[in-house]
Amino acid sequence: MLFRSLSEIANVPRHGSVQDLVGQVAVPSEADTVRAIDSLAQFRQMMDRGVDTYFTSLDQHQRDLVDMNPATPFLVLGGPGTGKTVIAVHRLVRRAREQTEKPLIYLCFNRPLAQAVRQMAEALANGPLPPHLEIMTMHDWCERVMEISGRRIPLLPGTLNGPTHDTLRQLTYRHFGRLTSGQRSALDGRDGRFVHEEISAVIKQSNLTIREDYLEIDRGWRGGILGATARHAIWSVWEMVRTELSDRGIADWDDLPRLALESVTSSPNPVGLYQEIIIDEVQDATPAIIDLCRRHLPQTGADLFAFGDPVQRLYNRPFRAIRDAIAPTVTTRRWVTKDYRT
Repeated sequence: MLFRSLSEIANVPRHGSVQDLVGQVAVPSEADTVRAIDSLAQFRQMMDRGVDTYFTSLDQHQRDLVDMNPATPFLVLGGPGTGKTVIAVHRLVRRAREQTEKPLIYLCFNRPLAQAVRQMAEALANGPLPPHLEIMTMHDWCERVMEISGRRIPLLPGTLNGPTHDTLRQLTYRHFGRLTSGQRSALDGRDGRFVHEEISAVIKQSNLTIREDYLEIDRGWRGGILGATARHAIWSVWEMVRTELSDRGIADWDDLPRLALESVTSSPNPVGLYQEIIIDEVQDATPAIIDLCRRHLPQTGADLFAFGDPVQRLYNRPFRAIRDAIAPTVTTRRWVTKDYRT
């Protein structure tokens, strides 16, 4: 019954074009679609193997990660097929059985995986999940946090009356056109497209909120050298873009973590604490997501348990920032290397 339900959720044919599959999973972006296809392919292999094999045959290394209670946030790293999500589901169900009034939440990047994990958790729990257990995507959780904080949720690409990605890109181009000749000269021929990508890849993904932080950040992984004057010019564009986004009540998906974090820090309402936050696909999270999680945990942040694959990240940014935000020392992270798909 579990795997029939998974097939119905994803409605994934065993044969057919990638275009057909993209149309059926209906995720919000190309990058998310690639991840969804990869996740669904892995779950198809799980279906072929059978639930008993995949869920009841944890080895001791996996069981240790399910049962451990670390004193600090913990990070599990591994490649495709190394059982990260299976460990996460077992841990989720194990923690859900503990008697507590605090909610428990599992976060991941794409919706098909969230739907599949819910089905797997219900099968492992032999019934409906308790009401205090939540399973959702990182961005859906950000919207939930904003709603609880009383912050208006902006219109997003792919939503009713929301902006298109082209609209948001053109907005950056328009404000780029307002730079002075001196500011453009400092950019040494870099155009509005470069500025748009720099804002998205560096400023938004690193959750930079003040100009000084952007002036100091190491963004060498993006290639090229940007001096202080060039960075000042780019930040000026971002300030104009950010102001117009706020005034029009629109945003890009990449803006949600920052907006959710702002809603928590500015809200007079106390933040509800979780029993544990489990993050899957953490390589696609941002520093704002990790900060948001920590603010929903006790001060030690011990109940943050993350799983990720640095090689499979969707965004071309260093994984080191996320890794160090969760597990800055080797004693707070562990690699899993055995391939359980074969």
